[in-house]
Amino acid sequence: MRHVTKKLSSKGHLHTSDYLNMIGEVEQYTSSSGWLGANKAVASNHNMQLGVYETNISGAGQGILTAQQAQGIANEGVGLASSAQMLASMDTLGVRTQAFFTLPQYNYGNWRIWGAVVDMGVTNRVRPQFLTLKLANHAIRGDLLTTSIAGENPLFNVTNNIDDPGVNCNNCHFIQAHSFGDATGHQVIVYNLDPVNSRLIRLMDTAAEGQVATVKQISADINVTNEAANNLKITTLFNSIVGSAVTLPPHSMTVFSYGLGSGGSLGEP
Repeated sequence: MRHVTKKLSSKGHLHTSDYLNMIGEVEQYTSSSGWLGANKAVASNHNMQLGVYETNISGAGQGILTAQQAQGIANEGVGLASSAQMLASMDTLGVRTQAFFTLPQYNYGNWRIWGAVVDMGVTNRVRPQFLTLKLANHAIRGDLLTTSIAGENPLFNVTNNIDDPGVNCNNCHFIQAHSFGDATGHQVIVYNLDPVNSRLIRLMDTAAEGQVATVKQISADINVTNEAANNLKITTLFNSIVGSAVTLPPHSMTVFSYGLGSGGSLGEP
């Protein structure tokens, strides 16, 4: 799969405009009219399923200067975009088989972005992509369910993208949601990709109205990394009631897990 590109400042920080370009590229690439959508059409014409043998965020594309490449370190924003890309590929295009690139790789030249772990067996620190994919994998149980967003649905545009001039995305979505479940319970993944604003949502599920949901979340400054310390973690926040209002922090990933009927909340995955 073609890598999604991003641009870093001279200090290695992901500025708001660059972050919007990155998540806008994710949505454009995984749309039916995007680059991955075109590959899906080719596969379908040959009665084949589309699979992705490797995918991750890359800064080595167009518009990336050599001095900026030296600052390529995986941060929270990159972690959100990585898992959002893979879930969108599954939900929008039906990609059932895909693999993250890669588990171990401390660095590639000056880049420290492709390995999902900082090391294994020394500090055991993991990078943001590892954490967002771990949280997503905890939620991917049972079948992929239909998820819809009603009411306020904040949008943004990516035009004249200097990172990758071929990518423009009109009406990209800050709130993205994917749900999974079986007869025992449902799991709902919700992203608030807005770089600035918290968003108030109400999770509605007619099969579980009033049930208790366990809430896990990843949220931090966009530029937080785990390179030198465990700054970013998956946090179990609180129990919420399905149907009640919940505030999602900016640039965050939240998973709601709950049982159906009288089953109450689900246990740990």
